[in-house]
Amino acid sequence: MGQDVRSPRGPRCIALVGPFQSGKTTLLEAIMARTGAIRSAGSVELGTSVGDSSPEARRHKMGVGLTAATTSFMGDSYTFIDCPGSIEFAHDMRAALPAVDASWDGLVSFYSLIHMIDDADVRAALAEFRRVLAGGGLLLLAVHAGEETRHLAEWFGAEVDVSFRFFDLAWLGAELERASFTVESLTRREPYPGTEVATPRAYFLARAV
Repeated sequence: MGQDVRSPRGPRCIALVGPFQSGKTTLLEAIMARTGAIRSAGSVELGTSVGDSSPEARRHKMGVGLTAATTSFMGDSYTFIDCPGSIEFAHDMRAALPAVDASWDGLVSFYSLIHMIDDADVRAALAEFRRVLAGGGLLLLAVHAGEETRHLAEWFGAEVDVSFRFFDLAWLGAELERASFTVESLTRREPYPGTEVATPRAYFLARAV
């Protein structure tokens, strides 16, 4: 008897992503109708779709949040996530990594937290790092060490409005632990003279637990 080489059966999750008006919700309607989850495909224009069903989405005729819909096909369960595609939502993705849960074995973050002035933003970023890392995965995190925040109104001859955060290392280590990491090592160094900004640096090596 030949060996069954198909993937093991189980629930599957598929994200529908793309720019505004690319047809994601219309595709979801067609899939749901074709697989028998709904009697017939709805219409975004007419306000009868499964996706984009909130009052605000109906009013704007566009997605303003995620829509999850589940159906079955050939004995397998599929959940589709219809993601909004309008450019206005890009800012809300600033701390989101393009990866599914527990899919990375390692992540390097060099000074990517320095513009996150609010503690809540830092915690959200660390939680996102942990989300994409598999158990035992490693995070290498570099920051400027200290307890100040520097603000610039002029940079390279141009007007700017940008702030740079220095991190208290004990606080950041505790936040890593809070985000389900174990700090395996912490390395401190002074800046390289004449080649970089004169600020002390710190490198955390942390393991996802």
